[in-house]
Order: sequence, then structure tokens, then C-alpha cells
Amino acid sequence: MRTQLTRIVILFVIGLLPFVTSGQIKKVVDSSAVVRWPWVSKDVLLSNDGRYVAYTISNGQRRTSTYLKNFDNRRILEIDNEKLISFSNSSRYLLFERGDSIFTLDLVNDFKLTYVGSATYRQPMSCRSDKWLCFFEPKKSLILYDIDEGRKFEFQQVIAYNLCKNQSSLLLIDSSKTLSLINLPSQTRRIIYRGADSVTNVSNLIANDSGDKIAFITSGTLPFQSDDKSIYYYSSSRGLKRLYSDNKNQQYVLGDLFGFTNDGEYLKLTLKYKKTAKVNTPEKGNPRLDLWSYTDTFLQSKRINEGATLQRNVFEARLNIDENSMINLVPKIGDAVEAYPWKIGDYYLVKNDTQGDRFWLKDIDSLFLVSMKTGQRQPFLKGALSSFVFSPDGRFLLYYDGKLQHFCSYEISSRRIRVLTESLTPGAFANDFEFKLTENGKMVVVDDRSAGIAGWNPDDGSLVVYDQFDLWSLDPSGLRSPTCLTKKFGRGNMIKFRLIAATSKDSFLELESHKLYLVALNNLNKENGIFCLDLTSGTSPQSLFMGNYTIYTEPFQNTGRHYDQGMKPLKAKDSDRWVIMLQSCQKSPNLFSTSNFVTFDTLTTIYPEQNYKWLKSELMRFKLEGGIASQGVLYKPDNFDSSKKYPLIFIIYEQFSTSLNEYIRPEFSNGMINIPWFVSQGYLVFTPDIHFRVGEIGKSALRTVESAVAVLKSYKFVDQTRLGLVGHSFSGQMVYHIVSHTQLFSAAIAGAGVSDMVSGSLSLSGYGLNKKASRLPNAESRLNTSLWADRKRYIEESPILFADKIQAPLLIFHSQIDGGVPWEQGIEMFVAMRRLGKPSWMLNYRSSGHIVGGLEAVDFTKRVEQFFDHYLKDSPPPRWIISGTNTWSNFSDEFELVPTKK
Repeated sequence: MRTQLTRIVILFVIGLLPFVTSGQIKKVVDSSAVVRWPWVSKDVLLSNDGRYVAYTISNGQRRTSTYLKNFDNRRILEIDNEKLISFSNSSRYLLFERGDSIFTLDLVNDFKLTYVGSATYRQPMSCRSDKWLCFFEPKKSLILYDIDEGRKFEFQQVIAYNLCKNQSSLLLIDSSKTLSLINLPSQTRRIIYRGADSVTNVSNLIANDSGDKIAFITSGTLPFQSDDKSIYYYSSSRGLKRLYSDNKNQQYVLGDLFGFTNDGEYLKLTLKYKKTAKVNTPEKGNPRLDLWSYTDTFLQSKRINEGATLQRNVFEARLNIDENSMINLVPKIGDAVEAYPWKIGDYYLVKNDTQGDRFWLKDIDSLFLVSMKTGQRQPFLKGALSSFVFSPDGRFLLYYDGKLQHFCSYEISSRRIRVLTESLTPGAFANDFEFKLTENGKMVVVDDRSAGIAGWNPDDGSLVVYDQFDLWSLDPSGLRSPTCLTKKFGRGNMIKFRLIAATSKDSFLELESHKLYLVALNNLNKENGIFCLDLTSGTSPQSLFMGNYTIYTEPFQNTGRHYDQGMKPLKAKDSDRWVIMLQSCQKSPNLFSTSNFVTFDTLTTIYPEQNYKWLKSELMRFKLEGGIASQGVLYKPDNFDSSKKYPLIFIIYEQFSTSLNEYIRPEFSNGMINIPWFVSQGYLVFTPDIHFRVGEIGKSALRTVESAVAVLKSYKFVDQTRLGLVGHSFSGQMVYHIVSHTQLFSAAIAGAGVSDMVSGSLSLSGYGLNKKASRLPNAESRLNTSLWADRKRYIEESPILFADKIQAPLLIFHSQIDGGVPWEQGIEMFVAMRRLGKPSWMLNYRSSGHIVGGLEAVDFTKRVEQFFDHYLKDSPPPRWIISGTNTWSNFSDEFELVPTKK
């Protein structure tokens, strides 16, 4: 009976049939296409032995089908409407769920289906390490299921549990407030703690990885004191002892335990002050008053709405287990932890900031090394320091010095500083924002932050860091010179490398036979691929696969706007099998498997775009004034005819060229317009990379589009008289600036942009009574100066003052509850345009914020389409363009096209 809960069909086919009907007339992308568009999910499972892969396909109407493929016999199993959990450690079973029911599928024994249980909560699984599945059934029964053995254990009246990472110890708290330790291999139970009558709760159960150290919190009621909390600690060698109690501390109240330090010597926890600062509330007969003072560390609006204060009410602490002593990690006003020891070590790094949101003070934060044993603060360095990380042995603190433009190490015992990259060019490891120009138009390649840290090499204890292209090995002791692991192959070929298996900087790299797998992005032609770096060979990284696809680009910084950055490639733990997702502008994301990156096995063939008038992309290069090279992506219909003339729409923001080979799924426009929708309707779309000069927003955008238009004019298929422009948020401001300084465009749409840099910079973010933080830091950062130091710059970047120069019909989208950019910015521009008699309309969606969604996105898409069709294609205007809208009007009548006399 239970097996009827799921439908299983075996498909004796090599791959799934493509989602296309041959010979039919291709349709235009429209609302019905958006609703029905299918896609392959990125939630993919690969068994440890590499013999099986499981994946899900959505048909676009909230229905999914799950598939299991056997690479040995190439059979495909369809499991209808199921949610994948994981493969078992042995690769024999697949776990999945439907509704609240959990099943296993035996991949060896003729796909035998076994009902495991009905879960109200389950512990997230890791298909690479977990042996057990834990979940609660109704009535607080905890089920522990041995996935590989098929054994099920049930524990009654359990209120909390912790399955230790060693997979052999289970901690249980039952309704009698008894804590038990279960040895899973032997199924023996040891009572760790029995709650007394005064104890009302046993909770917050934590254990170290091996399960031989345990801590938990009890709470109870003592005379004249409620919610007294205590920390208990248990170790297999020392037994149980009480470490800490609230009623013995006059200053702090226990918060939560959240783990042991890696060396097991400290408990990580939070504390609260017993007396917390109260927000003033008016007493009867007194005025409701918020007093704002120029000496406030934060604006009152932020303090009231977020409780912002430099003095925390909840803070992080460490409890020394042996000495039973508590250390507040951030005891002083403005303290924040910058780095923790992660293997062994008694020091952590604290940053002290007392300026709050008063960024103009430009106080350099003080840094301190603090002992977790004594709390003693040892002054560290000042300056533009970042990328802090302690060495695994706790001897060194490594960091990037933005002033020196080098990585350095600090030896804690001797306080000696070593400049680890001193032999290399300063700035080689700086975060490279290649689209930022100096005021005289030269490229800026130096930032005071580093390009990033990859992690620690477990083979030699070195720190692996990134430059803009390559990977380097740094010896914290400075005895070994910096070594470029990728042999400068990246920089030499303009290919950026980053780890596929991105790790925390406080962790070891995941090496497989001394190999690292890298994702690669060609900075010139935007090819994406995978390389293998053998750390023992001394050779350059070897290309496994590289092409005009998007495989995975998420690890790369500063690469602009994206539509779909792909799926992280999966490699089987115990075999050479990979599963990757490939996509391009013309082909939707689909799954492929390979063991050698020479031959590929197609897993899915979902290509709905083949049924529609689709698009293709090409990289267009142009130069800005001063000879600065730039790029952009030109989207054309797939049936492009060079003998025709096409209207063209510019979409601007920051940079788009990296998305050249990314697939754009048809969707309703939500602020920016959906490119497939409009290309399918017969438009060209161009997305240029904008290079920003320091202190110039609108001017930089104007220079870019003017340079791009100059090149596009040379293409006979571009109708120079029918150019449209779209921008949203940051680029909404650019649209305002461009149309007020050039007559290149026949129509423009500005969404949620700043029209007045003076009022915009002095306003608050948020809306209504929820306005909080000042927008001034953002404005001064972008303009590189204050209003009072350079009034001219703020005036030049305020399109509202040049509204009289606007000739293009302007559609403004700005909703009243926009929490990102104040609604008043859109109102100001519309009021100005209306006063000047300029053709303009403003869309205010009452249920949307910074962007639109749902039915409002459907409405917005329709209006944008009609707006551009009228002004760029000479289509009849809709009624809403001619006569506007009344709140009581029939919306369907608004979209009716009104014929005009020729």
C-alpha cells in the first residue's frame, strides 16, 4: 500500500527526449511561455561510486519529475514528483521523500522500494559522510535509520537530539529531562544527566566531532530568581561537572551554546547583559519625542528601528573548560571580532570602531590580539588591513596590508612582521575592479583589499591566495619564497582561476591525490571551463574543458551582472565521474556526465527555446574616449536578417559582458526588462560594460552609451532613429542623466532611480515609519566627495536640474514602498516633467517595493512592451498612454490600442 505513494517508470533510453516539436511554426515569447517554461534543477545528486545520478526537471507549472540514471546499463528511472534527499554512503540506496513520507530505493535489488517513515522534521543529510537518517515522527518519536543496513531504531518521548559527527554517538534528551549517550555500534546507553525537580528544561545540546565531549544548558527556578541557567560539561575521561551558573554572575545572563573550539579547550557561547538599555517610552502627560543629536554614533532612526548601538546587548564569549573562566570577546564599546583561531591557538583578533555611521570621521579602527585565557588586549597594527586568518598551528596571523599592497604575517610570540610578497610587484594581489577609472581616465588596478584567500594547503602548511588571475602559495614563516602554483598561466592567457570546491579561509583545501580542480574564465572572450592543477608536477594547470558555455562562474568577483552563473560541477567521491551543467545564450542549461572531459554523456535535453523565436548573442568591442577598451553583448533574433533594420534597446547597469554565454529564462519584467521577451518581439538588445570614472555616475554612463552608439551606427541593420534605453535602481539614475544630456534615444524607461543627488544623498533608506539608515555614505562613496566640498559635482549628477533638456518620452517606474531608493526621487522627476509639459508617465505599484512581482510584474511587462512598441515601432498607442489611468478604471480597457490618423 505504501509503495503506491510513488510512481516509478523505467525508461530504456539513452537520454530524455528534447522538449521540442519538430516542424511547427515558432512562437513569440509571451505570458503563456513564461508560465509553462520547463527547466532542469540544479539540485543534483551523484553517488560516491559514480554509477548513479539523480536530478529533477520542472515543467514550469509547479510540477516536477525526478530521474535516476544508471551509467552502467544506461537505464533511466522516473520517480514522479519526489524530493531528493541523498544517496547512501555505500551508493546502494537513494533516499527521497514525497510529502512527509520518506522512502529508500534499493539500486542493487531490482529497485525495491522501502517505506522508512513519516517525518515531521529530519536532520539534513550529507551524501558523502552520513550513515544515519534522523527524523521525528508524530508524537515525538525519534527514528534513527541505518541507511546501508536498512535498520530502524525508535526512541520514545525525545525532545532534542544530537547525532555526533563521528556517526557512532547519539545524544538524547527525553521528556523526563534525562540526557543519554547512545553508542550506536553497540546500542548501549549511558545516562549522563538526570534533571532534578527544580530543573524545568535541558536544552542546547552540543558535542565535539568525536562525541567524547558534551555540553548543555539547564534552566530552572530558584527562590527569588527565575530562569536560572547553568552550563554542564561532560567528558569521557572526567565525567560530568557544572561549569557556570547565572545566579553566580551579577553582570551576565546565559544566551546559547554553539560549539567547542577545534582544540576542545573552550566552549563557544553567547551572553546577555542583565540590565539592557531601554528605548525611551513616553510616560503619561509627556510628549512623544525622539531627540536627535549631532554627537549620536548612529542616527536615531536606525537606533529606534534596529536597536543600533555600539554597545551590544548580546555578545560572543568563550568559556575556558579547564579553568572555568569566562572571557567576553567584545567587552568594549565598538568591539567586533575579525578573526578566530581555527585549529589551535589562544588568541583572536578584535577590531574596535567608535565612529558608528559617522563615516566622515575617517577614524582608523584599532586592532587588538586578545588572549582567551586572560582577556589581555595586545595592540596590533593600524591601517588598511584585511583578509585576516590565523595559521593552523596558531603561531601566525596573516593579513593583507592595503597600504603596502602586500600579504604579511605576524608571529604572535615574537611580534615579528614579515612581508611575505615583498619580492613581487606591489598590488599584484589586490582586488581588481577592472571597470574603475581614475578622474583622468586611466585604469585603476589597485584596491586596498586582497583578491581573496583560497585556504590552507594540508601538504606543506602554506596559505593559498589569489591574485587577479592565478593561485599562489605563501609560507607564513617567510622561509620559502612565494610560489605561483598556476605558473602565471592565468595572467599570461588572461584566464582567471578560482577553486571549484571553494573553502573557508579557515580550512584546508580539498586535495585529491595532490590535485586541485579549478574553474576558469577567459577575460577576453568569456569562455568558461575546468582545469586540473597537480601540485606535485610543477607544471601549468591542464585544461579539461573550455568553451563558449557557462559552466560555473559564481566564484569570480567583480564580473558584473548575471542571469545564471551555472551549477557547481560535481565529482564522485570514489571515481572519476563528473556531472556538469552546460548552458549558452542559445541553449538552456542541461546536464552532462563525463569521466575524461573528452566524451560526454547527455543526461537531459530540455530545450524549450527551440519552439520559440529565440535569440543569439555576440561580444561587441568598442573604445571609450582615451582609447579605453570596452565590451558589450549584442542580442539578435535567431532568424536575424542583416538586410532589415531593427529597433534597438540599451539595457544599462554596470557590466554585462561576462554573461555573454549565460542563458536567460523568459520571465515577466520586474524592473529591468526580460531580454528574450523583447528580442522575440523583433528588437535588438545591447548591454554595454560601463567603465566608471571616480566621482562620476551619469557622466560615465553617458560616455559609454555614446561610444557604443557610434559603433552601432555603422551597422546597417540598426535603426539609429529607434533607440530605446532601460535602467533600474543605480542605472535608473543613469537613464535620467543620459536622456537629459543627449537626444540619441527615442524612448526611455527609468526604474527606481535617484533624480536629485542632493536630496537623494540626504534622505534615509526604507519607507514610511521604517526609514532607517542615511544614504549619505553611499552617495559620498560613489561621488568621492561631499556635497559641501564639491557642489558642482552634485549638481552635475542631479538630472532633475536638467529635466528641461529631456526630449525622449519617459516612463518612470517607482513604487511608494520602495525601501531601496526613496519614492520621492521618482515623484520629483515626474512632477518636473509634468510641469515642463514633457511626455512622461509614472507607474506606482502599491503592493511592490524596489521591484515588482506576481500580477504587478505581468502588468509592468505589458506596459513596457506597449510603450516601446509605440515609440520604436510606430504601433498605435494604448489608451493608458493617451489618457492615463483612473483608480476606478477597467484595466483591460487601458491596454486597448487606439488607432491614430496618419
